[in-house]
Amino acid sequence: MNSMIYSFDVFDTCLVRTVARPTDLFYCLFRQSSKEISLEQVNELVRLRIEAETQARNNHYVKTGREDITIKDIYECFDSKNLPFNKGQLIQFEMDLEYQYLRPIQIIKSQITQLRNQEIKIIFISDMYLPQPFIKKCLIDYQIGQETDQVYVSANIGLTKATGNLFKYILKQENIQPHQLYHTGDNLYGDVLIPQKLGIKTTHFKNSQLNRYEQKSITQSLAPVEVRSQISGISRVVRLRSEDKVSLSSEMTSIAANIIAPLLISYVTWIIQDANQKGLKRLYFVSRDGQILHKIARKLGKTIPIPECRYLYGSRQAWFLPSISQVNQDKLEWLIREGQSTAPIDLLKKIQIEPKEIQSTLDKFNFTSERLTHQLTPQGIEQFWQVIEDSTVAQLILEKAQKARQLALKYFTQEGMTSDDLWAIVDLGWMLRCQKALKEILSHINDPNNVKGYYLGIRRNCLNSGEVGDYSGFILQDPLAYSYQPESEYIFRGIHLIDQIFTMADHSLVVGYQEKNTQMLPIFKEVAISAEKYNLVEANHNIILSYVEEIAKTDILNFHNDELKRSAISNTVDFFANPQIHDVRPIAKLYTSNDQNESNSRPVARKLKTQDLLYFAFRLILKAKPREYSQGFDWLEGSVALSNPLFKLIFRGFLQLRMVISDHKPIWIYWVWFQIKQKK
Repeated sequence: MNSMIYSFDVFDTCLVRTVARPTDLFYCLFRQSSKEISLEQVNELVRLRIEAETQARNNHYVKTGREDITIKDIYECFDSKNLPFNKGQLIQFEMDLEYQYLRPIQIIKSQITQLRNQEIKIIFISDMYLPQPFIKKCLIDYQIGQETDQVYVSANIGLTKATGNLFKYILKQENIQPHQLYHTGDNLYGDVLIPQKLGIKTTHFKNSQLNRYEQKSITQSLAPVEVRSQISGISRVVRLRSEDKVSLSSEMTSIAANIIAPLLISYVTWIIQDANQKGLKRLYFVSRDGQILHKIARKLGKTIPIPECRYLYGSRQAWFLPSISQVNQDKLEWLIREGQSTAPIDLLKKIQIEPKEIQSTLDKFNFTSERLTHQLTPQGIEQFWQVIEDSTVAQLILEKAQKARQLALKYFTQEGMTSDDLWAIVDLGWMLRCQKALKEILSHINDPNNVKGYYLGIRRNCLNSGEVGDYSGFILQDPLAYSYQPESEYIFRGIHLIDQIFTMADHSLVVGYQEKNTQMLPIFKEVAISAEKYNLVEANHNIILSYVEEIAKTDILNFHNDELKRSAISNTVDFFANPQIHDVRPIAKLYTSNDQNESNSRPVARKLKTQDLLYFAFRLILKAKPREYSQGFDWLEGSVALSNPLFKLIFRGFLQLRMVISDHKPIWIYWVWFQIKQKK
């Protein structure tokens, strides 16, 4: 047996509550103790409960000289005459609620398990008014403590860690010297500085402290305390439960628990509530963005009524081609889009044409093999449209479209999309082109006006309802672009991160459909998913589903989903607009793509280089064209966060200058016009 003894603080070290602050539990206590109690009465009772604890400590020390109190001492000083319960019942309510709201901290639990495997003795120490048997039961039930473990509680012994006397008592009881005790706890004073003065080795456990997103959830809200406290506390609990997972860094765990999970869960809850109200029977979650959304919905379905939720294999690549009924620039406007690759080889992939199939037409318009891989000039784009509208090429496109449409319609029929109109698709957004394509495909056998869709975000320049059918958006971009833009604009600047990082799936792109043994199956792009990415997706999904499990135990989704949405959007905006380096590191090396066949990709973020400074300086004065997608990075603010302090300062100056120029553009124009007039 090792001569060392390892001791652990209990609350916020081994166990953590699903509320942000210990006293927030009292709001839940009095809210649940009487259904007819008002918000004002709850606030008053919480204040009286806190005052009773202070009074009990003062009175008890004067009368007995003991350093700590019990929960019974607290309620001796609590005036409960306005409640239909006696003090004994309130004590039991509070202890039941403590038990109900406690969760294990996984990284500490794993550490304790490893120490036990090395036959090291474990003890637990707590400055707490709750009884020792109750605290020990909590530790045992969460498989952190064992029956043979000593649990030293200040309420039972009458000594505290804060004075150092409880540590002295333990050293005597365990018959060890200070250097033989190694203590871990979250309180800097009572768990670190005091025992260090006694010669005890210590570790300060900081993970349970609220991070900036969790603090923001509780401090920047006008919702009832118990609501915002639970939103914050659940994010912390899920983060701490998952931090020990080997497949995710603690930083990625925080992103999933604080940013991704609240945003996606509030979105899916909104969909379910609206779909139930409209009497929809089925929701089709479109791959791949819809994979985690589908999992969330099915998880929620264990606690609330939901429509039938199906996973629908589809994509722009799978739906755009079969939607074609005419070949011209208006009908194929999605083929060449600003910001996407214009290399002919990439454009032809969108319509599933190999260059050799139309070689004679390519030769006719001087599209050599080398030219096929280069980005087109404006003149080259005009020539490419001539290739597409050439009669032989147009006929080939229509033949491919018809064949793809027949297969797509068989798949949609198999999935029940042609039997009635009591359904909607679910996707992230942003322009509604996929819904338009779906509507045009279904128009060949069904009423095209039956198509409906739910979207996380809808951009201001999206297609209109006449083109796409009915749609609903969780977040709507302002219809006009103002100089002073709302913070929600950062959501729409981060769409590549949302649909390719936040909602990563464990399978590759769907490019079409095939029939096998009378069953319609998706065809996937032949790109293997690496084991590293698969593990990342799995861990990310597990954290999000863990959040669903926790929040479903509350009434937040039923009655306060608007507050969860507000908190989620606020934190997501903060993440995109003001990232810290630890926010960026875990996703910086992942890649995003900007076109439907994923032919062009770039890293999420990277350290800025001198040429980046020059590029942005020239862009600022309109002397440089947008660079090719693959030469840049997706997240400017993230890249700034990764860079050295000088580059951060310069780029922040660029951003401020760009804002000034944008906001005061008319004044600049008038000034220039005035100078010209003066010279004349």
